[in-house]
Amino acid sequence: MKIPVLLAGPILRRVSKHQIHIWIATSERMDINGVLFNATFNQKDGYNYKIISEYSKTNTIQLGENLYISLVMLLPETDSFPTNSLLAYNLYFETKSGVMDLGSFDLLMQNNLQSIVYGNHRYPTFFIADSAEHQRLYGSCRKTHGEGEDLFIGADLYMNQHYDNLAKRPSNLFLLGDQIYADDVADPMFSVVHELAEKIMGNWQENLSHIDKRLEKEPFDDALHQLQGRQYISEKFCKFTSNNAGNHLFTFGEYAAMYILNWSPEVWKETKIPTFEELREEDKIYFIYKDINHNEEERIKELEEHELRYRKQVEMIEQFQKGVYCARRIMANTPTYMMFDDHDITDDWNLSENWRSLVQTSPLGSHVIANGLTAYWAFQGWGNDPTAFDQEFLDRTSAYFMALEDQIPLVNETIYKEWNQNMWSFDSWFYIVPTKPESLFLDTRTMRHFSTAPQPVKIGRKIEETPNSPELIRGEAWERITNLLQSSNWDKKEPLFIISPVPLYGIDLIESVLLQYVEPLRSFGIPVHYQFDMEAWKFNGKGFHTFMEHLEEWGGDNYFILSGDTHLASNVHSKIEYQRKRKFNIHQFTSSPIKNMSFSGFFGVLLKSAIWFNALRKKKKIFYRSCNQDYHLLESKKELVNTKGVRWKETIQYKSTDNGNVVETDNNIGIVTISSNEISNTLLTYNGKKWSERAFSSNSV
Repeated sequence: MKIPVLLAGPILRRVSKHQIHIWIATSERMDINGVLFNATFNQKDGYNYKIISEYSKTNTIQLGENLYISLVMLLPETDSFPTNSLLAYNLYFETKSGVMDLGSFDLLMQNNLQSIVYGNHRYPTFFIADSAEHQRLYGSCRKTHGEGEDLFIGADLYMNQHYDNLAKRPSNLFLLGDQIYADDVADPMFSVVHELAEKIMGNWQENLSHIDKRLEKEPFDDALHQLQGRQYISEKFCKFTSNNAGNHLFTFGEYAAMYILNWSPEVWKETKIPTFEELREEDKIYFIYKDINHNEEERIKELEEHELRYRKQVEMIEQFQKGVYCARRIMANTPTYMMFDDHDITDDWNLSENWRSLVQTSPLGSHVIANGLTAYWAFQGWGNDPTAFDQEFLDRTSAYFMALEDQIPLVNETIYKEWNQNMWSFDSWFYIVPTKPESLFLDTRTMRHFSTAPQPVKIGRKIEETPNSPELIRGEAWERITNLLQSSNWDKKEPLFIISPVPLYGIDLIESVLLQYVEPLRSFGIPVHYQFDMEAWKFNGKGFHTFMEHLEEWGGDNYFILSGDTHLASNVHSKIEYQRKRKFNIHQFTSSPIKNMSFSGFFGVLLKSAIWFNALRKKKKIFYRSCNQDYHLLESKKELVNTKGVRWKETIQYKSTDNGNVVETDNNIGIVTISSNEISNTLLTYNGKKWSERAFSSNSV
């Protein structure tokens, strides 16, 4: 594999009237500068591009021998950048051999698969929305070998049709979690990821046996590099709980390689996926039954399962590659904001206090989480809000990676401990986006509160106690979020968009079944919270109430919550009323997955049928719920009149799409359309040939 100079990007990141950030990853250190144009159209000449800023600053950090992450910041030469008009940009790269631009990498060719421009434009374009009418894209859960069509292809086609219509062209892209799947890596991807990681890290590649000496011994020294060889290591050494961890990403280089392969077609052009036969010949496949002479039948069965899965996944990866071009073009032309969920790091990440404690005290588990968070920062977090990461954060991260070049054990060194602790303790991943209306991104993973108080459960006649599900955001963290919001430009009279990777209002059937019938099994010592995602806001009544308390305190009338996670799409409207007669509206928009349809197979069909049956019951109906003094959420058949002992009450309505569905299970990406008097939610779908829209009924503001 030959690695290209341009590894990934460009990606438009944080954009405001005063700063524009562009992210890019390269395999060589280069001086990178940006130029901004105003793109205007006339019938005679088409688009003209006038330079409005050549003032840029670039911050570059080296994270591997051949991996440089750069954040280019464009600044206005006047007071501010123009809004509600089309802007364009180009990047210039100074190297020893001369100056190159994006066109030098064949990215500016019109009507070409490789291109990152739309239509007849000369450069990638975007606009800064400051008007009453514009659109936003949002979605989550994009897995390389996920079922169904990649909605980045559909979004790219949608953008290609509307790129010159600012009322229809998305002004922002919100990615709400599971941008990569670190724990669930396809078999054909494992070899590709491993090879790319070695190339970009070079002599900076980690030696994991320095972290855990057991990895020097058989069978783990070989298993670490074999297909499906990491499940036991993940469970017993890292203390992870993913059931699909046979190819789990461990090193920083592997995490970085996965991002590059998800976002950029450049490496794919130089990559050949090995055949199953080649892996067998090279002893690159892990077998549980190693002695074929004594376990011939089991060994043959294992081999057949490996081969069947591998061949199926090769087809999925080849299909996925088509969408990578589209992903790059969308993100190059749309200011993009991201937030992690669990799979960006590992499945069930910080699910419970016990999970966190076991993993953090495991040398290998702690190391892998730190690697995942560092990769998240470099590829996602840094561009969300660069000012959140001070020079000390950058210096500490850089110092650790520079020390890797010496290839000596660092695990007991201060430089390693400081880097690891910094990643585990950092909890300022939340941020506000300077959009209109304002958008607040919540971190529901690193700011949790794990209560020691048990909750009562009843199973038949048996009454037991079981641990509480976590509050997804602890009290002290809510205060920091409130302070950030109050320091922003948000006007209480305007709607507020709140991005919560986990929906505040999920699909009631799934959440209720898990809460009433699955959660109680924990009292018998059955770790069902690892098998099912027991992480909805609803699963901790106090945490749910605390969310409501802050919405009430903030004083807004309309809150729009954008979420993903569930592999379902829905639209819920709730009217909240407090005892002190304070009222406000919550509009829950959920879009998931971009590429990872989950409702297949026999169990999937049953669950999908149950959801649809439940959805029919909810269609066009009003449901009533209240929160009592013990933080229990209580449903009622009609609106409460006597509100004694009630903290607040609400009326809930599940809205349906124009084809009559309350939930959608196909791959989708959400489109939020904002106007002066209403905000609507539409799902973009793609059938492999064309895109289509499924609109929910609109929401007045």
